[in-house]
Amino acid sequence: QRSRLPLASSMFYFTAYSTILAMHATIAAVSAFSLKPASQQGINAIGGNSIPHMDHDVSRRYRSTEASVNTFTTTALRGIDFDALADEDDECDFVVSNELSELSNVGIGGTGVITSTINPNCIELPTPNKDITPEEVVSYCMNTLKDNDTPRTNSGLEVCYNFSSDNCRAANGGSFESFIAYAGNPVFQYMVNCLAWSTESVGSEIVGTITRGAMKTVLVKVVPRDDKGLSLMDRTFLWTLMKERRPPRQNCWLVHECIS
Repeated sequence: QRSRLPLASSMFYFTAYSTILAMHATIAAVSAFSLKPASQQGINAIGGNSIPHMDHDVSRRYRSTEASVNTFTTTALRGIDFDALADEDDECDFVVSNELSELSNVGIGGTGVITSTINPNCIELPTPNKDITPEEVVSYCMNTLKDNDTPRTNSGLEVCYNFSSDNCRAANGGSFESFIAYAGNPVFQYMVNCLAWSTESVGSEIVGTITRGAMKTVLVKVVPRDDKGLSLMDRTFLWTLMKERRPPRQNCWLVHECIS
């Protein structure tokens, strides 16, 4: 037994030494591969994708698969996200009437073109713009008030609210809902769904000061709708507009007040 111990120890050390040599050889091979030029390592230098060195057929199949994957990814990124569209608000989708969408023998110009309608909630109403003049602001408000529920309910009041200054909104409750409630008073109702209106006169522009913007007045005459046989008389309304001095509606003409 004593004579076998040195032999076993020698075999153990020999095995350990062989393992260490094998590890050094592996590390040297890896280092040599990493130091090779890109052309020798099988790296796609154009696309920057590392492809291990392999036979020609396998490499060709790999690149073909890679190109297909890249093409699919690019196409998907440029395409439409139908999942996102499914979560959108349905109130602003295009609505096609079944009756109108049926092909007709006559159609438009005898071609049988499908006709469609747009959801009223998708139609954008006028909003303040620095290029809109005071007269145009009044015209927008009066024309939409004349057909208050076209293209949707209270669209005329919505336009008036859009063009109202912050002070005007605050004086009428602040929110659009409060604005609608205040607009229900008998005097303002002369303008809502009226039969006709016309501009009587336009005042000169009053230069702005350090505390307020420029001002201008527009006087209009309104012919009310008399559905209840009340023999309502024509009425005049004086619109006072002021140029906003602060963002986000800076330099836009807004309704300061409307009195009768």
